[in-house]
Order: sequence, then C-alpha cells, then structure tokens
Amino acid sequence: MPLITDIKLQKNKKRFNIYLDGKFAFAVSAEALAKAELAIDKEISSEKVEELIKEDEFIKFYDRVLRFLSYRPRSEKELQYWFKRKKVGSETQKLIEKKLRQYKYLDDQEFTRWWIEQRMTFRPFGKRRLSLELRQKGISKEIIEEQLGSLKNEDLSQLAEKLAKKKLKALKGLPYFEARTKLTAFLARRGFRWEIIKEVVAKTLKKE
Repeated sequence: MPLITDIKLQKNKKRFNIYLDGKFAFAVSAEALAKAELAIDKEISSEKVEELIKEDEFIKFYDRVLRFLSYRPRSEKELQYWFKRKKVGSETQKLIEKKLRQYKYLDDQEFTRWWIEQRMTFRPFGKRRLSLELRQKGISKEIIEEQLGSLKNEDLSQLAEKLAKKKLKALKGLPYFEARTKLTAFLARRGFRWEIIKEVVAKTLKKE
C-alpha cells in the first residue's frame, strides 16, 4: 500500500497536502485529516485515498476542470499542464481523468478530429503545419497520421488556392518573380506540401 511520507500545512493554514511515496497526492481539510487519523509513515489503502479525495478535493477540482473544458475540447497534455498550474495532486488527477474518459470528455482521437475540422473551416493549414500544432498539443504520432490521412489532396489544393487568391490581393503590382516568391513562402508557412504549392502558385499567377 502507498506510504504517507509527508504532511504539509498549506499557506492558507486551512488544508493539508498529503504526500504518498514522496509525491504530492491530494489535499484534505484539518477535520478530514484528524478523522482519518492520517500520519507520516502510516500506510493507506488506495480505497481510502479515493474516499478522502472524493469528500472535497475531487468535487472542487472536477467542477473547475469542466469549466476549463467548456471553452473548447482539450488534449490530455493540455489538461496535464492545467493540473500542474493548479497544483492538483497526482491521485486527484487520476480520479478526474478516469471520470472524464468515462464520459468521453477527454479523448485525444476526438480532440484531433475536432482540431483539424476547426482549422480546415476557419483557418486552413497544410498537413505539415497541422502536424506541428498537434504535436505541440501532445498528440501521438500514430493518432496524427491516422487523422491527417483522411484529408484528401484535392481538398488541400482547393484550400491552398483559396488562400493564394486572397493573398494575391496584397501582392498586386509586384513583379511576377517577386509575387511568386512571396506567395510560395506564404503557403509554405501555412504548412502545405511543395507539390501543392508549386501547382497552386503557377495556377494562381497564370490567371492574373
């Protein structure tokens, strides 16, 4: 069973941080601490840990997590970062994540699908840029490849052409080679593959 290795009074002097096996696990009120007879070097069962957490800390942070997720879906890495900023104990994290997965509020597959759909609808990017963004969100290579694999080259070409036409308005009056260079760089920054960029730039400038 986990061992209580430390008990520290919080700055507000109303709650105590409980450390299991050297790692901050959860927090309890002074009343709960005394009632459960928690003490350093005392073993505590996983069932008891879950019971203590659910009494107050779980409810407190679970409601806050739901508010955090209400703005937009989050990846598991984003949630971990939130836990770190809010100093949520490791055992509390496990219980919250378990419940979120149960109700499908935390799912990297669904998050990736949502992220790609939002980008394609409101701020189109090529696969390279999308892959970079998703990696930064902590999405695995396997999930990224699976979800990006559903994007058709024809659709990406159409999106690149739409962006190129819009960008061309700002390049009006520039010499052909300068306009081509700037348009190529613009689409490259958007993460489109060279084959698509080459085709779209030639097609767009030819129409002018």
